[in-house]
Amino acid sequence: MTTRPEQPKRGISAPHAMRQLAALLRGAGAAHRVQLALTLPGAETPCVVALDEHDAVVVPALETLAATLLADGAPLRCVDDTGTLPPEHVGDDTIRALAVARVCDASGAMVGHLLLTAATPRRWSDGDRALLAQGASLAQAIVEATARERSEFELRTMTASFEESEVRMARIVNSAMDAIISTTEQREIVIFNAAAERIFRVSAADAIGTSIDRFLPPALRDGHARKIREFATTGATTRGMGRDGPLRAIRADGEGFPIEATISRTEVNGTALLTVILRDVTEREKLEGQFRQSQKMEAMGRLAGGVAHDFNNLLTVIQSGADFLLEDLPPNDARRTDVEEILGAAERAAGLTRQLLAFSRKQVLETRVLDLNAVILDVERLLRRVIGDDVDLRVHLATDAPRVLADAGQLEQIFMNLAVNARDAMPDGGVLHLQTTVCLSGALPATLPPWPQGAAKHIALMSMRDSGTGMTEAVKARVFEPFFTTKDIGRGTGLGLSTVYGIVEQFGGLVAIDSAVGEGTTVWIALPLTESAMVARHATGATPAPVVPSHGRILLVEDDDAVRGVVQRVLGKAGYVLFEARDAAEAQEIWRQQDGAGHGIDLVITDVMMPGATGHELVHTLRNERRDVPVLFTSGYLDGGETRETDGGTTCYLEKPFTSRRLLDEVRALLAKHR
Repeated sequence: MTTRPEQPKRGISAPHAMRQLAALLRGAGAAHRVQLALTLPGAETPCVVALDEHDAVVVPALETLAATLLADGAPLRCVDDTGTLPPEHVGDDTIRALAVARVCDASGAMVGHLLLTAATPRRWSDGDRALLAQGASLAQAIVEATARERSEFELRTMTASFEESEVRMARIVNSAMDAIISTTEQREIVIFNAAAERIFRVSAADAIGTSIDRFLPPALRDGHARKIREFATTGATTRGMGRDGPLRAIRADGEGFPIEATISRTEVNGTALLTVILRDVTEREKLEGQFRQSQKMEAMGRLAGGVAHDFNNLLTVIQSGADFLLEDLPPNDARRTDVEEILGAAERAAGLTRQLLAFSRKQVLETRVLDLNAVILDVERLLRRVIGDDVDLRVHLATDAPRVLADAGQLEQIFMNLAVNARDAMPDGGVLHLQTTVCLSGALPATLPPWPQGAAKHIALMSMRDSGTGMTEAVKARVFEPFFTTKDIGRGTGLGLSTVYGIVEQFGGLVAIDSAVGEGTTVWIALPLTESAMVARHATGATPAPVVPSHGRILLVEDDDAVRGVVQRVLGKAGYVLFEARDAAEAQEIWRQQDGAGHGIDLVITDVMMPGATGHELVHTLRNERRDVPVLFTSGYLDGGETRETDGGTTCYLEKPFTSRRLLDEVRALLAKHR
């Protein structure tokens, strides 16, 4: 532990402090030349200090080069060989490599630069970059100290040489955002700055004089001591740490956390000191983990959507084929049971594909402005039946009606899926809380991931909390993956929570889970509030389509041959005239041939997703020529999800797989509106 030096005499200036900082950085980084240029508060021109390899002051000549390299706004820039730069930019043939960092004031405005140069080409390491960034941080501290104090005595205190006195450098070191810890070669701590106190949750008074090993995981201590000895004998001045994998440290209370660190070796009054510049990257790792999870879920969504698309085409053919068989079989034919089993299995398979589409956010939505409280009240009775008498459902609704833009049926699907999961987590009964809250200015619980950039500030928050068995961390990490389940075989498909995830994402919301073994589970769902005062309730029953004669000229556009054949058979048998096209290009050719000279097309039926132009793009082109042509979109998969258009009945959607009866009903209804 060093002895506190006497206070410095008055007269030490900011340029002097800059020179000391430049000398320290030049030695630590083994640079050929160090240049530090700062526009200090109150000064009209920059103050520039430039030192060569002998720590002699040299005439600076690189301000223009530094400004050029940082012109794009980068915080720092490293050039391994200046031969890659135009000669007029460098202007000094003794320089073959350089690294420059931007120095900013507290407001983020650039007030100078720090430049390291080398006489030979060199590869700037991560340690060099960290040293350069830390030097810029210390230079910023000089600028901020000058603005804050504006007195000669305080400038002396903050900018005095670190090698000569820890007291004189303490304020600069303590102004750094990263932890700065200096130890002897025996690993005894002699400097412990304010950031280190915050990160390790211990005061400098308690840390100084103890071994730095106390902040290392036990399994790493022997290896750390060995590497410190190797580093101390190599003669190197700086090296990056963590080359053998991620680094971890331990706070004073025993909590482990991830770090980034760079270690430098200097000498003060003949004593070797090892200085670690350390950064807590807990939050960054958390964000990176969320980003990786988002990428994984996106990839799974694309796969699920593609599978659902192919299955929906197949199921359309299977269901229609079974319908055809059933129509031809006599009422007492024993084979009717087999065909009905095929239809039942196809319908169950269609339910699975709908869940896959919900997860992948590719299903057609019928969005309206809904009162979230009203939707919950509508579905509450059904939820009580689902969870059973041994689970007490307690509903707590916000006093202000939370209005959201969503699909009522999909919201009900969310509540049902969550209730089923909660019931299974409480086999012996328990309590299930369902609550809504209005959160203004995006004030979300800490459990939820960050609200997306540019998302709505006002949030409708729904939570469902059970008193069940809870989840392990491993289960929580995979809980939204499709087909992942912890239930026994035959008790679940693993699509419940993945469906919830997909629906919420498609509504522009967030979903997160807070759970621990033995402490129950809370599912949080946040949806953007809408400012519209128009609240709609979903229809409780469908209005039957009027019966109209089965005649008309229909343009059918479908790239799947089997599905196209099914539609042709159903509508042709019903008496319609069909013109078939495999893609948008063929459809436009038929349109030009038939939609003129009194031979118009009465209805267009088109798949949404096709090779080349999509169904929406095709219809946009056709309606440029005839705005009132009715269109029936069929969809087994939508790229990015679509919302049903509300244009007075000109456009309808028919989701795959569909039955012959549903197809005929939609066609007749559309044609009846345009007779």
